[in-house]
Amino acid sequence: MIRDKGKKVKHEDKLVAVTSRVVDFVSEHYKVFVFSILGIVIIGGAVLWYYYHLHQVRLEASKVYSEFVDEYIKPQKAPADDKNTEVRDIAVMESKCEELRDKYGNTVYPTLALYFLGQAYFENGEYDKALERFEECQKGSDNELVSIVSLWGCADCYRASGDTQKAIELYDTILNKYSSNALMPGVLMQKAKCYLELKESEKAIAVYRQLTIEYPQSAFVPDAKEMLTYLGG
Repeated sequence: MIRDKGKKVKHEDKLVAVTSRVVDFVSEHYKVFVFSILGIVIIGGAVLWYYYHLHQVRLEASKVYSEFVDEYIKPQKAPADDKNTEVRDIAVMESKCEELRDKYGNTVYPTLALYFLGQAYFENGEYDKALERFEECQKGSDNELVSIVSLWGCADCYRASGDTQKAIELYDTILNKYSSNALMPGVLMQKAKCYLELKESEKAIAVYRQLTIEYPQSAFVPDAKEMLTYLGG
């Protein structure tokens, strides 16, 4: 019993000693602890604020882009017998696009807006303005799909403007750079049409053949084969 008491006392003495050392250590270094905790709190708060702010910016940008899309999807011309049909206003689209570029340049929305703005001008027959927007979209894009369709838009503008040879060069650029993309059969169809417009039927035949050989599962294959039959290829 006496031995047990002695062990208990020694244990308590050791505990007191350890506690005392800990208290002394904390007393000597309390400033370090305080500043460390404050640093963690400040950094944590800054990180939380950053992600909250980023979320808010994206949310605001998505709202502006939604308004832009709402304008784009309106029909270009209202039917003569329907006075209630809204007409697309490209000036409003330009304004929304500019707002996206000025305020939300770090999001994907300005680039997407530039592409659809190009489409709106193209559908309006304003090929020079459409080309400008497609080129801006191309320069600002880091996404493969957007890069393809914007470059495709540029090629279509040249073709519609009568510069068929330049259009072919751009279609070739797309085909060489993005050969594995699922959109390539459509690009080949456009390229073949350019050769037909230039009355170079042999080159058109070669392109249609390329499509059927390299992309046999494409939905464009029946059209390509029909054209090959028509052209005697």
